[in-house]
Parts: sequence; structure tokens; C-alpha cells
Amino acid sequence: MSSNAPKGPCTLFAKSGTRIRSDLQRSPNLQGTNTSITSKKPARGQRKVKPQAQIEPKGTHLDDFFAKYPTFPYNPSKPVVPEFFRMSRFLGWKRSDEEQEEAHELFKVAMVMQFNDTYGTNVKRVTSWRKLCEVLGISPIPEGRVACQTAVMDTHVNLVDLVDTPRTGRAVVLFKSEKALSNYTKNTRKFFPRDSAYAGGLLRFLLRRILNPPSDDEKGRGGRGGGRGRG
Repeated sequence: MSSNAPKGPCTLFAKSGTRIRSDLQRSPNLQGTNTSITSKKPARGQRKVKPQAQIEPKGTHLDDFFAKYPTFPYNPSKPVVPEFFRMSRFLGWKRSDEEQEEAHELFKVAMVMQFNDTYGTNVKRVTSWRKLCEVLGISPIPEGRVACQTAVMDTHVNLVDLVDTPRTGRAVVLFKSEKALSNYTKNTRKFFPRDSAYAGGLLRFLLRRILNPPSDDEKGRGGRGGGRGRG
């Protein structure tokens, strides 16, 4: 299977053969104060899935981040990326403002920590993989860890959406192809930090598999595949 993902400095995706596709990216700077992000119905190549169970939101990292800017009327039930850009407009931040850049870095850390608290950090814990299966609408949910892991890694999903769904109650959008996910990620600017020092083992595993897809033999065996060291 060949990849149809666009190439260039604006996106970074896995090569063909990767099971999971994501929004892996070094987030760009804000492009001014008039940026608007709107939610749209699923387009061709994507579909919303109903979670098997509503995941209870854990951690307050994103709430704590927005609390640093008390004049901004933050809405915790809204997706976090649009809220961040809405805050940037509200506070009058301009591109490359020192305060904006600092806030953006703190925001990325908060997203990573929120993922850790929601889904766990131990890549070998079956409960974490089952939780991901629930959110992704995988049914029936496999029993074993390797089977759950394989089912999750065979999806195309935006990691920011995985952070959002327990907080917003909105269904996660799955994509039929890497190209469809790429277009969605760029249009919504839902880029997930790819090299955060705060990423737990589970998140590092997902990010590593995106950068270093497993070989066909490893896919068949459910092997660990790309990346070095333990997750």
C-alpha cells in the first residue's frame, strides 16, 4: 500500500504501512489574530464513531493552563485547539509575541499531560489499550493486549481528538486514509507535539510507530516495531 500523504515541511506523517495515522507535528506559530477554526460535518474519507463507553475525563492540566489567563472566558466543554486560538485573539497576541510563544509551549505540555492522565502511560497495560478501543468505537473490544493494540494501530485518528473526546463528549473522527487525516489536521490545526519530554510510555509508543512504521512481518506478529528502547 502506498501513501498518498502530502509531503513538505508543514506536515510530518508516517511512511506507508503504518497502522495508526496521526497528527504528528511540530505545531506552527499562530498566524495572526484573525484565525478562525470551525467544526464541520465529516467530509469524504472520514466518519464519526460512537464510543463504546464515555471515558471519564481525568486530570486538570488543560483547565489549569487556561486558568493562567483568568480574563479569558474559557469553555472547558469545547475542543482545546479552537479554544487556544480563540484565547490568542481575545488577548490580542500577534505572531512571535514572546507571551504567545510561552503560552503555546505550556499548552502543548498540558495536552501531553492530559493524554497521559486519560489513557495511561504504561504501554504494556491492557486497560490502556482497551480504553483506546472504547473511544475509537472498536467492537467487539479484543481481550488481550496485543489484539487491542493491533486494532488501535489499524486506525487513522487525530491524537488531539483523543484528548478532547472525554472532555467534550464529542465522537472521535476516524479516517479512511492518511491523506484524509492530513487534510483534516491541517484544516483544523490540531497538531500534536511529537517530541515532548513529558510523553508517557503509551504516547511515546504511538508517536514512535508513526515515525518508524513496522515491517510487514512485524505487523503480522504484533511486534513492537519502530523506535528504540522501551515505550
